[in-house]
Amino acid sequence: MDLKDYIDRYIRFKASDRIVERGIELYNQGAVTLKYANKASDTWHFNVQGGQRYSVIVRDINKGDLKTTCTCPFDWGTICKHTVASLMFIKDGGEHKISTLSAGETLAQASSLRTAHGYLIENYRFISKDTIEEHSSVSVINDILHGYNNLMFSHVDINENEITFFYSSFHNNPWATISFRDGKVYIKSDGKKPIPKLNKVEANTLLMIADSETPDLLDIIFSNKFTIRKKHALEVYGLPTDADFDKYFMYSFNPQKGLTMLFRPEEEGMLPVNADYKSNFRNFIDEINGEELQLESVPRKNEERSVGFVVQFNEDQYYDYNASANFNVVAVVGKPNKDRTKLASHIERYEEYPDADKLKLTANAEEIVRCINKLNTSENEKTVFAVKRRMVHLLGKEKILMLRTESEYKIKKSELKKTKIVSTPVTAKYVAFEDETFVGLRLMLNIDGQECGVDEID
Repeated sequence: MDLKDYIDRYIRFKASDRIVERGIELYNQGAVTLKYANKASDTWHFNVQGGQRYSVIVRDINKGDLKTTCTCPFDWGTICKHTVASLMFIKDGGEHKISTLSAGETLAQASSLRTAHGYLIENYRFISKDTIEEHSSVSVINDILHGYNNLMFSHVDINENEITFFYSSFHNNPWATISFRDGKVYIKSDGKKPIPKLNKVEANTLLMIADSETPDLLDIIFSNKFTIRKKHALEVYGLPTDADFDKYFMYSFNPQKGLTMLFRPEEEGMLPVNADYKSNFRNFIDEINGEELQLESVPRKNEERSVGFVVQFNEDQYYDYNASANFNVVAVVGKPNKDRTKLASHIERYEEYPDADKLKLTANAEEIVRCINKLNTSENEKTVFAVKRRMVHLLGKEKILMLRTESEYKIKKSELKKTKIVSTPVTAKYVAFEDETFVGLRLMLNIDGQECGVDEID
């Protein structure tokens, strides 16, 4: 028997029409949350929010021997409305679908929040973390906020009825598109298999919007507010309000600032004609005109500086096979060599470099610095492990990477050894050997395609 038919019959047999009606009403209100599902044991565990939050467990549904329990005090029949709501969730394949029922009818399926256009964002005018968590699985949220998040925001394309966020990761270049169709807003990504709730790329995109200074980003773009903003920008810079905005400016997205307006490269010298609008350059000119020019200090010679990273560890712990042996990463600044593959001199810690805010870091380097800061503030072992695993992949992309055994706080050039992190894992095997005296096994390692013995490793 088909699973859906089996659930239909079970509900009809076990519950009254009134209980079925109330259970479907709960389901339609989005009151059902899947806590976990275990295929091996054929067990589903739900939280259902009624007058209070109750826990529902469904077992052996695929074995045709359905058993259910609920923590509510219902005793007017075999199954309660919370159980009906949970079974509706399973019947719809783990998706939230609006279902209707009248007495004597079979359970019907209607539209789903996951459609052909993508996942429907019902409250798109203001994106909040609470809304995202409500429409995402616990594992997706934990993976983004506390675990192994390998998504690095790259850039965004903004059009009148569509905005696409592009990312880079280790294996592919994911994207998420938010579109406006017939008064509704949808989000979809390049995921091969759609899931009932927001997937990782979709949830991460909405969390970026929620955390930015413009959580109302979608309301701005998909309304006349966007047109008003464009006209205001043209007016501020002395251009006709009916001029082609895209000829002079473009809109982008910054994870901190949110929706930001940028100049086209050929128009970067434009200054606002509106005296009430102060650009950074205008503020600088006003400051010069209002104050005497004087040097607060003698400027340092402008020498090139690059950012690199040092992997350091306690040598004694490794040689003693100490289980607590670990590594940490330090961001450093120094004068690079000609081919910019190592730091030649003037090496100091990044956080102590006085002009650190003037250094131009790659997106990869910025992510490593964020990981280092996160490690300095986290004591949770799982978080530390996930962040370090993430850093290993990021460090593999860096040109300036050095190794150092922990000693003094001050980092000296003489202590640093050029190193690299290979993208493929190291494999090991034992090779049998025989000489005049012994027969034995020799441990051989394959490192980045080259085979060597352990005694050959530096």
